[in-house]
Amino acid sequence: EVVASSQELGQDYDHVTLLRERFNAFRDETRSVGEERVQKASSQAEALMTGPDAAQAAQWKDALQEAWADLLELMDTRAQVLAASWDLHRFFHDCRDVYQRILEKQNGMSEELGRDAVSVSNLQRKQANFENDLQTLGSAVEGIRSQASQLGAAYAGDKAREIHAREAEVVAAWQRLLGSCESRRARLADTGDLFRFLSM
Repeated sequence: EVVASSQELGQDYDHVTLLRERFNAFRDETRSVGEERVQKASSQAEALMTGPDAAQAAQWKDALQEAWADLLELMDTRAQVLAASWDLHRFFHDCRDVYQRILEKQNGMSEELGRDAVSVSNLQRKQANFENDLQTLGSAVEGIRSQASQLGAAYAGDKAREIHAREAEVVAAWQRLLGSCESRRARLADTGDLFRFLSM
């Protein structure tokens, strides 16, 4: 009962994942072993119900069944609470991961504009490939938005503000990256036009 009624929700994604795995193992073992023990004790109580202590045996059996049902309910509630905490911490973990990936892409974008028409053309091709590679990152950003929407509806107060702040941080970084891509594409186009003009 102590484990099932614990209020510990985990400090981060890894911690709550560990808590959840341990609790699920505890719950599965408790259900399998407990069900067997409760059945055995109930059978013994039923056997005693034919004797002179029938009323007391019936009371004992009812109390046992009620305590078992309460424990099962506590375990289900704990599983739901841990699942909600895991979802929240996974969201924060995913936000950090996607944000870092965006920053890596932002920092990995070349500033080189080329020294002739051929090098500009090569850089434009590289930029197009770079932007193509961003599609999976764009899907991850959409996933963050979707998760934030779902979690935002489930939480209020400080947690809701933190959810929306993390989402806004990721979306702002994504918009900056897209803006940088657009700016680079335009600069490369202008440089290409310049070299074509100079070669006339």
